[in-house]
Amino acid sequence: MASPAVPIFLSRLDASLVDPATVTYLQDLVNFLHRRCFHIACDGQIAAMEDPTFDIFRLRPEPSLLAGVPDQVAAAIATLEELLQQGSPVLAAYTRAAARIRRAEQQQQEAFNAAMSELHDAECAVADYLDAYDAARAHLAWNRHAIRCSAARVMAVTSSVLIGDEASVAAMMAALVQNLMFYQYREQAMLIGVSRMAPYYYAALRRHQIALARVGAVYSTMDGAGDEERVIRDGARHFNESVAVLCEYMA
Repeated sequence: MASPAVPIFLSRLDASLVDPATVTYLQDLVNFLHRRCFHIACDGQIAAMEDPTFDIFRLRPEPSLLAGVPDQVAAAIATLEELLQQGSPVLAAYTRAAARIRRAEQQQQEAFNAAMSELHDAECAVADYLDAYDAARAHLAWNRHAIRCSAARVMAVTSSVLIGDEASVAAMMAALVQNLMFYQYREQAMLIGVSRMAPYYYAALRRHQIALARVGAVYSTMDGAGDEERVIRDGARHFNESVAVLCEYMA
């Protein structure tokens, strides 16, 4: 595709030398293309597949009447038609690329939603383990207080002169010691329970970190887009050069 270079000087349109249908066609093209980028022009042509009134070539004379139009302008028009007419390779590549981008955006949104859901679940799991740990610590603190109280009572009994028979004293000491041992055994069970919580907590924390990383991840583009992106870039360059020639001619 040979795109016309923008000339240093290009004569303006002399409507008296050009077929009126061609003048109307060129004016309509300029009105649509002036200050519009290649992507907007492609989007318009894609929309024209559903509604022909959007087709920028709808006023094209058949057969094309370019008598009196400079060669550079004729080449610019031919380039634009080759780029943007229905069925052109460039427009087809752009259509596929646009669909691929939409799919990628949808996939990214779905992946983001899934990652956010996983992050929420992980945060809840971490919070649950922290709540359970705080509750276990509170129970452990209460149990240790009970141990201290029981030990103090045992010490008080052993250091005091009690009035009563030996059987009563022995029974009281046995009850106090048994109570103390109960709290001590329960403390050991609580400590084991707390220690067993740690791996689950760290697993939940790791899950949270992974979910957080997923939320911030950059998703890779789909394979096979490289060649089409090159076609689209080249098409955009030819488009800009051709529009510049046409706008200069119709100014």
